[in-house]
Amino acid sequence: MQIIQSSIANHKTVPTVCAVGFTVPIDTWLRNPLRDWGRVAAGRGPLEARRHIPPGALTRKVGREHLSHEAEWQPRIWNILMFQSWLEHESA
Repeated sequence: MQIIQSSIANHKTVPTVCAVGFTVPIDTWLRNPLRDWGRVAAGRGPLEARRHIPPGALTRKVGREHLSHEAEWQPRIWNILMFQSWLEHESA
């Protein structure tokens, strides 16, 4: 509390501390234990059915580019798969 009070009194900036954590290895999961699930989920998605993404686009990204390490699509793929899972759950 004294640091904050003295910083305010002296018009100095308050020291910041960056959060330290870890990343979830989703790229590894999508290439190994969740590989089959990712392929199935990518191939039957409600986003394709509703024409939000072109048919086969996600399957190509998962099947060819991501799994072969040709490109790193993990953040986008995971977000789309989770959104599709949510849509499926909500429409059930």
